[in-house]
Amino acid sequence: MGEMISMIAHQWRQPLSAISSTSGSIKIKARLNKLDNDTATELADNISNLSQHLSSTIDDFRDFFRHNKVEEL
Repeated sequence: MGEMISMIAHQWRQPLSAISSTSGSIKIKARLNKLDNDTATELADNISNLSQHLSSTIDDFRDFFRHNKVEEL
């Protein structure tokens, strides 16, 4: 179980870091009045894509455990 959690953490670390970085970029650009609509849309799309990747990772691990439970029966 510990190894599985370690794998999940590894899969999540990079996207979470990228989300945090993108969020920081939005904040800085907004404070400097450099956040135009195109940039805001691009950065929001990046966050959305990374979030979808994290959700997909959850589904992958959920399916993995679901298959194991069926096999154990």
